[in-house]
Order: sequence, then C-alpha cells, then structure tokens
Amino acid sequence: IHQTGEKTVKIRTTGNEKNRVTVVLTCCADGSKLKPMVIFKRKNIPKIKNTHSVVVSVQEKGWMDGNQMIIWNEKVWHARVGSLGRRKSFLVYDSFEAHVTDNVKAALKGENTDLAVIPGGLTSILQPLDVCLNKPFKDGVRRKWMQWMSDGIHEFTASGRQKKPSEELICKWISEAWRDISTEMVLSSFKKCGISNSMDGTEDDLVFDGIDQAEDQEDNEDAFIRELFESDSDESDFEGFVL
Repeated sequence: IHQTGEKTVKIRTTGNEKNRVTVVLTCCADGSKLKPMVIFKRKNIPKIKNTHSVVVSVQEKGWMDGNQMIIWNEKVWHARVGSLGRRKSFLVYDSFEAHVTDNVKAALKGENTDLAVIPGGLTSILQPLDVCLNKPFKDGVRRKWMQWMSDGIHEFTASGRQKKPSEELICKWISEAWRDISTEMVLSSFKKCGISNSMDGTEDDLVFDGIDQAEDQEDNEDAFIRELFESDSDESDFEGFVL
C-alpha cells in the first residue's frame, strides 16, 4: 500500500515466494484429526526438533508420489486409533495418480482399509477437505506467515536479503493452523459430502449445496480481506476417514 502516483512500491520479501511444500491432511468422521504430513522440496530430511506432531518427509520436487503415500500409510494412517487391532475402516480420497498405485492399494488393504476413490472432477463436491477444510487451513497458515513477515524477528544473509522461515517454523505454523480447525467443522464436512449422514434421511438437508457454498466462500474471502486491512491499519505499524 503506497501513495497514489508513486512509481515504486517497496515490499518486504525473502525471495522465496515461489517455493512450495506439500501438506497432507487427514481427518475422521468422528471429528478427530490425524497428524499432518509435510513434504519439503529437498533430498534430505531437515535437522529439526519438530515438537509439533507433524510428520516430516522430503521429495526432490516437494510433491506427493507413490513413495510418499507409503510413508503416509506407515506414519499417519497406521497411527490412527484402532489401527493396532486392524479395525475395519473406510478411506475416501481422490483419484490422484499416487493414491491408486498397486503398492498403495496393497498397503492400505494390509491395514484392513476399504477404499472409495472420488471420480475426477468431483472433489469440490464429494471431498470433505476440499469442500470445507482446505481453505480455512491455508488461510490460517497464510495469516501466520504474514504476521511473521510483518513483525517477526528476522535473520539476514550476507548480502542483506531476509532469510526464509525455517522448516521448524513452517511445521509450527502447519500444526497450529490444523489444530485451529474445530471438531464441529470436521464433523460438518463429512455431512456436507453425504459420507456420514444418518441413513433414515433426517440429515439429508446437510448435504452440500454448491450455490450456498459459493456464497459462503465469497463471504469468508471478503471477511479475510477486511481482517488483513484492519490489522494493517494500526498506526504503530465404522470409521470414516478422508485424505
């Protein structure tokens, strides 16, 4: 934000705006949430304390692939409540190619898990995370990043460029943003997608309505933008699961 007519507006940057990480979120129809998994773009696991209950993995491009799915199965899915007794479970996830390899299917079958693969193009209607949870989670992480950029205690490189946030700090942001997603919101997400609704029809009115959802999302985005501007105006400057 700058005066009208100015030809140059300086912004604070670390030069890493195009860097990305992948975060894998998993939640349950009873409202509980499993550990988030973060995949950093690098070859070696970063040396961090990681006291934030986040599963850390690495991949050269920072993407989810078949190998990362096996790691997710071992460190996240296998750690869920009921897994030791091989409790029968039902996993709903999209048709992303890494989700449906033979190795991944075999690993999940070994966990006594039945799969429901959402057809391509329908995740915005049938995937609880996509319908209700991904946006508030991303907004939560973004707020923490913006707060850090605004008034955090920063370190600088020899050339004077501000250093990017550490992997430890990113894990902390992810953990806190995921923790802030309420149990009620998770429960509602499954109802909206018609996964855990009562079979007697009494909860049919809770199923996702695309028009209402679009209006709610627009209202939430407007509220988020207002919040950012207001914050900057300070003059002092059977189980059900989803992946």
